[in-house]
Amino acid sequence: MTPALILNAAPNTVGHPRIGIVVPRKTARKAVARNRIKRRLREIVRPWLPYLKPWDIVLVARGPVAEMDFWTLRDAVYTLFTQAALWQTTPPNSTPKPS
Repeated sequence: MTPALILNAAPNTVGHPRIGIVVPRKTARKAVARNRIKRRLREIVRPWLPYLKPWDIVLVARGPVAEMDFWTLRDAVYTLFTQAALWQTTPPNSTPKPS
């Protein structure tokens, strides 16, 4: 759990990870803002799917996530996945942070 994200996870029997993303109205009032947060989180997780254990993962966005830039949000998701031991193998750093 970080100030911006909550992670809930449970093993599944499907054989591959499934991701759910929740952005409450309290986090972002307008649907446009909520959808943008969801798109960003989906894009952050997408390249990591082959490296995750077959679990059901739910990311719940909270207040500060709306102001976070992409790379800070990416680091927060990576940290949550690491703390929850969701990596099957460590993902390569395929998209390095621009300098």
